[in-house]
Amino acid sequence: MNLNKEQKMKFIGYMLVSVMIINLVLFSFNLTHWIVFWGVIIFGAICVYFVLPWLKKKN
Repeated sequence: MNLNKEQKMKFIGYMLVSVMIINLVLFSFNLTHWIVFWGVIIFGAICVYFVLPWLKKKN
């Protein structure tokens, strides 16, 4: 899979959004604990706030 920079950023963004939606659905059906729910939310926020700008600047 040969992706350019913009396509990579979109792919990562879509993956993060899908993980957040799956996390919300699992939490709403009480299939995950609240600590796991907030852990995934915090991990996603860190990725969006720190990792994505770093990747954008790197390339």
